[in-house]
Amino acid sequence: FASHNVKYVKTSSRINMCDSWDFAVEHASGKFVIIIGDDDGVMSFAVEALKHQWKTNPADIYYWSEHTYFWPDVYGKPFCEKVSQRSQPGTMNVNQRVRSVIKRGSASLKQIPMIYHGAVSSALLDKIRAEQGRLFHSRQPDTYLGFVCAAYSPICVNVGRALSVNAWSAASNSGSMR
Repeated sequence: FASHNVKYVKTSSRINMCDSWDFAVEHASGKFVIIIGDDDGVMSFAVEALKHQWKTNPADIYYWSEHTYFWPDVYGKPFCEKVSQRSQPGTMNVNQRVRSVIKRGSASLKQIPMIYHGAVSSALLDKIRAEQGRLFHSRQPDTYLGFVCAAYSPICVNVGRALSVNAWSAASNSGSMR
């Protein structure tokens, strides 16, 4: 990778998603962890944008609305489903957001800040792992940890622009469910 701030790790054999994500986080060495899939992308300015937020708006959780792209093997041709618009950066009360999402139902789960296409501090992840033994206890590790992080850290920061691309391919979990 062009940045020493980005690390790619791979297990020696195929394992389930929760074990894979625990493996990835255990190998992380930075102050913050972001999980993306191997068919996803990181914007070229993402690391610098996050560094700026960490300095100006200290928090344990950062989130953004990611772009969405479909690889050609999903629908026969590549296309971008969503280009996220910039929004006003700022803080959000995660506990209020979680309560609101639960009241409205699962259709709004993407509104909860997550480690998948979001950034969570290593310190917060270490605290959760120390108390719970591991980070991911569900077949939906991104959503599960989003709720757990909200229980541990009431405030998060909206970065205000997309720092990643959530891509779907035929081999990805999301692509294989269509």
